[in-house]
Amino acid sequence: MGVVEAGQEEGSLQVAYLQRYPVAAAVAQQREDKLKSIQRNGIASS
Repeated sequence: MGVVEAGQEEGSLQVAYLQRYPVAAAVAQQREDKLKSIQRNGIASS
């Protein structure tokens, strides 16, 4: 039960951040996606 509550709180904080800083959030998301794709493809692609 505590874990679910923590997850919901984290989610609402994320939503608040997205609403307040949409550009910064989008940039952070792109950076995260790029890191994930690099990890997926291996470091050879960099």
